[in-house]
Amino acid sequence: MERRDFVASLLLLSALASEQACQETENHTGSGAALGEGTELAGLEPFEGNWSFEQAAQLLRRTTFGVTQKQILQSVAIGLNATIEELFKEHPLPEPPLNYFFTEDPNVPIGQTWVDAPYLKEVFFEQYRKKSIRAWMIEQLWGEGLSIREQLTLFWHNHFGVSDIVEHKQEYIHISLLRTYAWGNFKELVKKITIDPAMLRFLNGRDNAAIAPNENYARELLELFTVGKGPLAGNGDYTTFTEQDVREIARAMTGWTDTGFYTQDPNERIEAVYNDKAHDQFEKQLSHRFGNVRIPPMGKEEYAHVIDLIFEQEHTALHICRKLYRWFVHHHIDEPIEQDIITPMAQLLRKENYVIEPVIKALLSSKHFYSKLNDAPKIKNPMEFIIGALKQLEVVMPNDLESRYHVCHHLFELGALMQMELFKPPGVAGWKAYYQAPQYDRNWINASTLQYRTGFTDALTNINGMDSMTDSSQKVKLNPLALLNNIDHPDNPDTLIIQIARLLFIHPITDKQKDVLKDVLLGGLPDSEWTKNCQSYFNQQTASPEIAHAITKRLHGLLTFMLKMPEYYLV
Repeated sequence: MERRDFVASLLLLSALASEQACQETENHTGSGAALGEGTELAGLEPFEGNWSFEQAAQLLRRTTFGVTQKQILQSVAIGLNATIEELFKEHPLPEPPLNYFFTEDPNVPIGQTWVDAPYLKEVFFEQYRKKSIRAWMIEQLWGEGLSIREQLTLFWHNHFGVSDIVEHKQEYIHISLLRTYAWGNFKELVKKITIDPAMLRFLNGRDNAAIAPNENYARELLELFTVGKGPLAGNGDYTTFTEQDVREIARAMTGWTDTGFYTQDPNERIEAVYNDKAHDQFEKQLSHRFGNVRIPPMGKEEYAHVIDLIFEQEHTALHICRKLYRWFVHHHIDEPIEQDIITPMAQLLRKENYVIEPVIKALLSSKHFYSKLNDAPKIKNPMEFIIGALKQLEVVMPNDLESRYHVCHHLFELGALMQMELFKPPGVAGWKAYYQAPQYDRNWINASTLQYRTGFTDALTNINGMDSMTDSSQKVKLNPLALLNNIDHPDNPDTLIIQIARLLFIHPITDKQKDVLKDVLLGGLPDSEWTKNCQSYFNQQTASPEIAHAITKRLHGLLTFMLKMPEYYLV
């Protein structure tokens, strides 16, 4: 069962699915195993086809958390290469999160940041700072603009899987590190992550001492973060590394801990510190998987030397390129894709000394990325679903920052209900949608999460707007009339539906689907009635609140229906 049918079966909207539509979608997506069969595989050579709305929309949907009609048209106007450059344009890091949830912290008044503020023994801080950083994170997705940085920040968040950090200053430092290195040097990022205070606590690096080595981080460094775990080749031998390597690398990384955890001292920083007395001072030897290399005692620099050795392994580049491919293209990687796409990506990554930017640019600019073969839908993750709906429908957020923080925290909670709670991946491997075969992205949809998805879109398209969880006076309100300004000939119901569908869906709708949607919009009225009202609305002399209300009500009904269609769940 391919993705559209999978979602449709849960949404119970099979009445919209004609045989032709299902066949067309199957041709695009396959069931996974069929990808590449009977079709010449386009490679990493540059895309030279027609740069149209469809290609621009595909690129921007996969690289941002939501895209407007205006942004797609802008991309069409400037072309592929200029769009890629815009996506990778450097921007300053965002201002730190602010306190809009707690009035009793004398060190952090409302509207001020807490990231450098000490704690007070008498005051409980954890909850308000937790809400603050979560609202702030959603605001970054909302305000990302035409940039790939937030997608890559989430990619790294999923890759390293750091979760449940109760010291929210550490959370802020960690996510800022991921954002800083979004498309930077992967090797340097791993070095920074290894002694990142949040990671030192999450995988017990701070407990790793010569007298009692802790292997948690060394194991995940190899199995998940760098070379990956290959097929079992023997007792304790995973093709890419061995149990000996886990033990020896754990020894090489002893001696590191963190400071500043819940500190009440305004002068104490959250940072990693090295204790030479806790470091294993003896020689280490890696296995045959690493050429039996010996590691002499190197003190504070030993962990970085080990990471350099790991990055000499070809498996490291291959492993991260597979993960990038699954994130931006599709989970299915067969032998032709491994040979013609992943291997060249890995070769380029090694040539560029593990700087990520050129590799992603090559993938996003490639013939392969735009081929019909890889016009392969994935089910949107919750953040793509939530933020994408807000952006595509051009929902206006509150102007004042305090209200926006409360709305953003509400959106964060919705994402958590849909089983994507940021700062809390369910395991060190990240979210199941990105690694667990054979379901992969289908893991996002089940009876529970579907309820919250449809509840969100129903609330968003409700004519009265969507309330914040914390304050019913703070509403996120859709103005469907604003959509009409970006549509050519909105007074023609057929044109209107086709253009809205082109914005919301990745494939053109069928004639049968258009007829159903037209009936939803018009409710059995003739086309001329819509045309008359629409033309009257745009005519300043005849426009009236009654006509605007009538058009708005019908558009709300149309959008409510369209956001429930299985096509909307795909990206």
